[in-house]
Amino acid sequence: MFWGVRDQLSFDGGLILKGQQIVIPQTLQEDILKQLHTAHLVQKKTKLLAKDTVYWVNINRDIEQFTKSCSICQQHQPSQMQEPLMQHDIPTKPWDIVGTDLFDLHGSQWLIIADYYSKYPVVKHISSRSPSGVIVNITRQIFAEFGIPSKVVSDNVQHFSSHLYREFAKEWGFQHETTSPQRPQGNGFIERQIRTVKAILKKAKQSGTTPEIVLLHWRCTPISSVIPSPAQLLMGRRIQSPLITKIRNDHQDQDQIYSAIQQRQQNQKRYFDRNALKEELPPLYRGQRVKVQNPMSGSWDPATLVSQADGHRSYLLENVNGYVLRLTLS
Repeated sequence: MFWGVRDQLSFDGGLILKGQQIVIPQTLQEDILKQLHTAHLVQKKTKLLAKDTVYWVNINRDIEQFTKSCSICQQHQPSQMQEPLMQHDIPTKPWDIVGTDLFDLHGSQWLIIADYYSKYPVVKHISSRSPSGVIVNITRQIFAEFGIPSKVVSDNVQHFSSHLYREFAKEWGFQHETTSPQRPQGNGFIERQIRTVKAILKKAKQSGTTPEIVLLHWRCTPISSVIPSPAQLLMGRRIQSPLITKIRNDHQDQDQIYSAIQQRQQNQKRYFDRNALKEELPPLYRGQRVKVQNPMSGSWDPATLVSQADGHRSYLLENVNGYVLRLTLS
């Protein structure tokens, strides 16, 4: 059964290893499959987590069968994204640029702060309708723990455009860049993070698993076959999880990892932009009359461009009722 991998097998501390993977006996394989799929990540991600931790003959086949038969995953399959992707610059180090946003789930509000480099998410449950001061206080606590990034990207909703948040950015010395709330593609990275977080939290609730444990599994799962997990990219080491019982901290070439992250982002953009415009729309000028789509009715209403806002493709527009709106060209 193990003849093809016999040269990779070793014995250490009562465990049989294939390289750095623990060889799992048949009697425990079903339980390990359940642990691998705790966060209900997609089949590819589940295989990556297994490749990083455990082994048995035909494990990939068993993972495919297990994930395909998961009723919770079948119920929460994602819709395909059709809008064009706005590509962001990749930082050269962890926790240099982070995105942040609020989202609603299960009748509660959550705050997410995610690292653009490592994709590591920090997710905090907050009381609904929390004032801006609460958001600032939680963010301050996170930055006190992880360090102050050089730039924070958010949309322009009240919590992040408030005087309190501007003073917080000034006092703590980070650049705050905002995007239009009507166009989440402006902060597409954090929107994708939110979709993933909401999906695994929904599955966690349905399966009776705590949010903390599914987030831990997600953070410990390699991003791709050549890019380590978010936790390892951020912290420079593998972190312990219920599945990972034998920690190894291999040295990895940072230049090679950065090149792999760049290639992955380019592949993502090609995929998401298949149905998008081939080139960007021309820039607008002050005083130009335009049509703005009403998000409620879908109709196109007249407006006049007031000025360009901070951030690529973002403009301040005045509608016929005299209200100034911030919108992103797309």
